[in-house]
Amino acid sequence: SHSHTHTHTLKDIDVSGGDPAGIFELVELVGNGTYGQVYKGRHVKTGQLAAIKVMDVTGDEEEEIKAEINMLKKYSHHRNIATYYGAFVKKNPPGIDDQLWLVMEFCGAGSVTDLIKNTKGNSLKEEWTAYICREILRGLTHLHHHKVIHRDIKGQNVLLTENAEVKLDETEYEYSGSEEEEEERDMGEPSSIINIPGESTLRRDFLRLQLANKERSEALRRQQLEQQQNEEHKRLLLAERQKRIEEQKEQRRRLEEVEMESLPRRVEAAIAARGGTNSILMPMILYEMFDTQVSILLAMECTLCLCILFLCKLCVYLQEYKRKQMEEQHQAERLQRQLQQERAYLVSLQQQQQQEPRPQDKKQLYHYKDTAPNNDKPAWAKEVLFARTHTSHTHSAYRCVQFIWLHPDSKLSHFANELLLQEQARLNEARKISVVNVNPTNIRPHSDTPEIRKYKKRFNSEILCAALWGVNLLVGTENGLMLLDRSGQGKVYNLINRRRFQQMDVLEGLNVLVTISGKKNKLRVYYLSWLRNRILHNDPEVEKKQGWVTVGELEGCVHYKVVKYERIKFLVIALKNSVEIFAWAPKPYHKFMAFKSFTDLQHHPQLVDLTVEEGQRLKVIYGSSVGFHVIDVDSGNPYDIYIPSHIQSQVTPHAIVVLPQTDGMEMLLCYEDEGVYVNTYGRITKDVVLQWGEMPTSVAYIHSNQIMGWGEKAIEIRSVETGHLDGVFMHKRAQRLKFLSERNDKVFFASVRSGGSSQVFFMTLNRSSMMNW
Repeated sequence: SHSHTHTHTLKDIDVSGGDPAGIFELVELVGNGTYGQVYKGRHVKTGQLAAIKVMDVTGDEEEEIKAEINMLKKYSHHRNIATYYGAFVKKNPPGIDDQLWLVMEFCGAGSVTDLIKNTKGNSLKEEWTAYICREILRGLTHLHHHKVIHRDIKGQNVLLTENAEVKLDETEYEYSGSEEEEEERDMGEPSSIINIPGESTLRRDFLRLQLANKERSEALRRQQLEQQQNEEHKRLLLAERQKRIEEQKEQRRRLEEVEMESLPRRVEAAIAARGGTNSILMPMILYEMFDTQVSILLAMECTLCLCILFLCKLCVYLQEYKRKQMEEQHQAERLQRQLQQERAYLVSLQQQQQQEPRPQDKKQLYHYKDTAPNNDKPAWAKEVLFARTHTSHTHSAYRCVQFIWLHPDSKLSHFANELLLQEQARLNEARKISVVNVNPTNIRPHSDTPEIRKYKKRFNSEILCAALWGVNLLVGTENGLMLLDRSGQGKVYNLINRRRFQQMDVLEGLNVLVTISGKKNKLRVYYLSWLRNRILHNDPEVEKKQGWVTVGELEGCVHYKVVKYERIKFLVIALKNSVEIFAWAPKPYHKFMAFKSFTDLQHHPQLVDLTVEEGQRLKVIYGSSVGFHVIDVDSGNPYDIYIPSHIQSQVTPHAIVVLPQTDGMEMLLCYEDEGVYVNTYGRITKDVVLQWGEMPTSVAYIHSNQIMGWGEKAIEIRSVETGHLDGVFMHKRAQRLKFLSERNDKVFFASVRSGGSSQVFFMTLNRSSMMNW
C-alpha cells in the first residue's frame, strides 16, 4: 500500500534528527521547491532562522531525495553553498502520511531575481554583477572539484543572505563521477578568478538595499495591521448595534406578555360596561365555571363584534372623505383660474416697471401705474403698499440690503394651503409688501419681518461652501480657506491658500473640520487646533504637527454627509460610481475608520444621506441624474425609491430631508423645481408636490422645520411638513445665490457675480414671530 511504501522510504533515509517538534517550528511559507514547499523556520531554543523544505515522499521520488540529502551532507560546507543542517520526520496522526523536513541555511535577502526586480531600472551595476558571478563560480568550482554538476543555474537558484553573501541553492545536483571516488580537499580558488577591489563597498550597497526592502515589508505589515484594526472596530460597531436590536426585541416581547395577561381583564370590563342582560353577563360566570376553551370562544365572539363596529365607522369615514375630496377638487379648479389671472397681472406689472424711467433721487423697487384701474388687479394687488429705501453707508462690517418681503396674511392661510396643495404657486390671495432696510448702527427694531445683512468683504474667487466655527465663519473658495471674523469689523484671515474647498463641516466636539478639497477632491480632515494656531501662532507644539489627514485613499469625492446616531458619528461619502461609509473611532484611534463600501453602482451619486429606520436599520439614500435610490446597508441591495418619469432629460437633485418624528422612514426629496414626500420603500406618503415658484439654484433644510429655496428672482421659505409657502423675498435684480450654512435663527448664503467675486449674506429669522408669517 501507499502508506507502507512511505514508511519504508523514510526508514531508508538518514533522519537522525528524529521528530522536529520542540526543535524547529514553521513561521511562514516562502516558496515551492522541486519536491515540496519551502518555509521560513525558527529554532525553538535559540531563535535562529532556517529554511525548511517540507516533503511528502513517494516511491517515485525516493531515489532522488536520498541522492539530494547525501549530496548536501557531503558538499554543502562551503561559503557559497547553502548549508545543510539535518533531516527530520514530522509524525502525523494515523491515516495521514508523515512528512520529511530538510533543514537548510536561511537566505533572508531572497534570490538574485528578487534583487533585480527591487532595483531601480531592473538592472544591476557592473560591480554587483561581477561580484555575484565571482561568488557563483567559487561555488561551482567547489562542486566540480568533487565531480558534482549543478544542472540549473538561474537567478532564482542564486540566493543572498542579509550580509550580502551569495549561496547556490541545493536543488538539481548530480554526480559526474563515481560515488566511491575519494574526496579531495578544496585546493582554493582558480587563478582565473579575479579578486574585485571595493568588495566592502559592494556589501554596504547590498545591505542598504536590503534595509530598504525590509522597510517596505514593515510598511506593508503596518498597513495590514491597520486593516485588521478597522475590521475589529467594524465588528464592535455591528455587535453593539445587534445588542441594541436584541434589547429592543426583548422589551417588545415583555410588553406583549403583559398585554396578553391583561387582555381577559379588559374583555370582562368591556362586557360588564355594556349593561344588564343575562347573556351579556354570562361570560364572567363562564370564566369562573367552565374550562379555558369556552373562555376563548367567548373572547373571539367579543372580538368579532368589535371588528363589525369598526367597519361601520370606517364606512362613515370613507363617505366623508369622498365628499371632502369632491369639494377640494371644485375649489382647486376655481383657484387655478384665479392663479392664472394673478400670474398674468404680475408679468404685466414687471413689464411696466422695466419700461418706466426711474428718478435719480428716489429708488422705487416696484412701480405700478396710477392709471391702472383697480378692477383689473387681483385681490392681493389692491392692498400693495409702496415702499422706499435708502442705502446706509457705515463703517461696520455690514451693508444694507434691499429685498422685498412679501408677507402672507394669516386670515387667508387656508387659501394659500389649498393653492399650494394643487398648484404650488408662490403667490397668496392677500400679500403685503415691506422693505428690509437694515442699519447696523441702530437698535434692531421689534418687527416680525426677517432681516437680511451683507458683509462688505468681497471675495475675489467664488465661494463654494462655509461652516460656522463658534461665532465666526469658515469660508471655502476656489482658491483657499478663510476665516471671517463676525465678532469684530469683519476681518478675513487666510488659513490655506491655493487649494479648492468644495464642501465642509465643523465638528467642534471632535476638534476636526471635515472637507472635500484639492484638485483630486480628496476627503481631508483638518484639526481645528492647527487652524486656530494658524491665526494665533501661540502653540509651537501644534505648529510642528501635520494639520490634516485624508480619510482612506478616496479621490473624486462628490458629496458627503455627517450623520449622528446615538454615540456613533457616521460619514457617508458619494464618489463617482460608489458610496463609502466610515465611522468615527474615539481614542486611541481618533479618526474615521472604514465601515461599509458599495461599489459599481448603476447610477452615479450626486447627493447622499444616511437614515436609521426605527433605530435599527441603516439605509443610504442618494440622488442621481435619474432620480433617488436607496442602499440597504445590511444586505447591500440597491433599489429605486423615486424616479420622476415626467422629466425626460437629466434630473438635478437638490436636497434629501429626513422628516422629523417619522423614525427615519419618511423623506422630502427635492429636485429641479419640485419636491415629493416618500418613504424608504418608495411609497408616496403625501398627495402633495412641493412646487417652487422658479427653478432654485440652491435648496436647504433649516432647523426651524422649514425648507428654503434660492432662485434668481426670489428666496422662498416653505414648511417642510406641508410644502406651504411661509414667506418670500423678492430680489431687486436677478442674481445667483448659494446656501452656505445655518445655525439657530441665522442662515448664511452667498452671491456670485460676473467675474467670480462673491459676498456673504446672512438672514436673521425672528423665531418668536415665525408662526405669524
